[in-house]
Amino acid sequence: MGKGGDSHSEQVRKRDPDSAEISALQSLLYSQYTPMASQLGGDYAAAKENAAKYGQQYDKAYGGLADLTESGNLPAGMTDAMNGYITRSMNKSLGSAMAQMGGKGVLNSSVTGRAINEIGSNTADAFAKNYLDAYGAASGNYGTLMDAAGAAQKQQYDNLTAQYAPLMEFFKSVRASEDQDDYDTVVYQDSGK
Repeated sequence: MGKGGDSHSEQVRKRDPDSAEISALQSLLYSQYTPMASQLGGDYAAAKENAAKYGQQYDKAYGGLADLTESGNLPAGMTDAMNGYITRSMNKSLGSAMAQMGGKGVLNSSVTGRAINEIGSNTADAFAKNYLDAYGAASGNYGTLMDAAGAAQKQQYDNLTAQYAPLMEFFKSVRASEDQDDYDTVVYQDSGK
């Protein structure tokens, strides 16, 4: 009767080695992308720093809007300008009315009181309208500042992603190629005699 044979195995490469053309292409790509890879860290740090500045601008605008919403207080510059305008308008109206009535010779306490009350009422109405207009403008400006800061912050990273997309795709492809199984185990059965 025949005797069974021994078996042995060995690792065999499943793929052929890269051709000279593929090796040359890989070398060329590595030479192009390696400097870009070393620049990525600096560019990312700069983008992160700029994004932090835009984040601070957003936070400042948000804080202003929150204060405006919670307290109803307009920003100081707007309040000063509005109060100055109303005071000038009131003084001009009061002075004009007094001069008009004095010129007609009808300036007595009743007429003067009625004129001052009317000017006061008109001034209050004007103040309320101007306040609402200023409130709307201020809240709109804060919203615009927040939108602009958020968009600028996002743009920093979008620009970085677009700039380095080819580099990332190249290294992803190289990595996928390296992760493929390259060897297989082949078992040989020796025939026994």
